[in-house]
Amino acid sequence: MGKYRNIGRRERRTRIVGGLVLFLVGVFAPIPLLAGELADVLGILLVVTGGVGYCPVWHALNRNTYERGSHEDGRTRREQV
Repeated sequence: MGKYRNIGRRERRTRIVGGLVLFLVGVFAPIPLLAGELADVLGILLVVTGGVGYCPVWHALNRNTYERGSHEDGRTRREQV
């Protein structure tokens, strides 16, 4: 079985940055313990799903933002011509 991705480049970047921010807020912000732990867990989940490029929730909802053949700048091959 090959790699399965359902998260596009822009969403991956957003998840990684947002997850890191959420994790750091959970670690360093003066918020109640339960909220801090929840922020940590959600932040880690966002970073992992962004890094891997696969989200099981998107899979269950049949959502896919991944575009085969996309380039670093987010444009597809067809758009670059």
